[in-house]
Amino acid sequence: AEPVETAEPAVNYSEKTLAELIKLFEELVQNEERMKMSKEAEAIKSAFYKRLQKEKADAGLVSPEVAEETEETPEETADSVEVSENPFAAIERGFKEIYNSYKKERAERERESKRQADFNEMNRQRYLRVQLWMQEHKELWMNNDFTRDRLCEETGINRQLMLQCLRSQGHYNVHEYITTYRVEELKRKVIRGEIATIAECDVVGFGSVQTARSCFARIEGSSLDAFFA
Repeated sequence: AEPVETAEPAVNYSEKTLAELIKLFEELVQNEERMKMSKEAEAIKSAFYKRLQKEKADAGLVSPEVAEETEETPEETADSVEVSENPFAAIERGFKEIYNSYKKERAERERESKRQADFNEMNRQRYLRVQLWMQEHKELWMNNDFTRDRLCEETGINRQLMLQCLRSQGHYNVHEYITTYRVEELKRKVIRGEIATIAECDVVGFGSVQTARSCFARIEGSSLDAFFA
């Protein structure tokens, strides 16, 4: 899932020094919840560049008007090669490296989150397709000859994607998925009086009474004989 942003920070970053702001950002990038702290990261960055411009103006490196109007950013500001003439260059460069590294990691996490969301949605769509088919073709899966390969063929979903979409919804495998439908149909027929004895379980697709008993116990967590009692 995509990172959920935390609330706006209550800290007044405008009162912090450059060293304090850098330390705050270093602590942020070490935080396990850093991907949810984008607003705080941007607030620290904004305060850092405002403070940087003010201190440059105080040092006579830029005019006060420029300092007031300009908020430089890591993406927009080139590294200064005149380190000896600009004592703030190394500070800015250090902050820029930390900030850009954080931005890169966040962008990668967001791309991965989107890929995962797309992957999950594709599995959900395939699962709904299989469900619809099962609901509309009861007469086929109630036949004991109905298998995984037949389900894949009928739905147009290959084995790997079929297993993938079923597992995404909590099923162990295709056989277990088909079995859940047979067990539900067996219960329905027993309740409606359409099946009176265990020996008739083959009508919903079970090959034998023994198979019906083991599948029922695995799916329902109770015995088939007790259900009939």
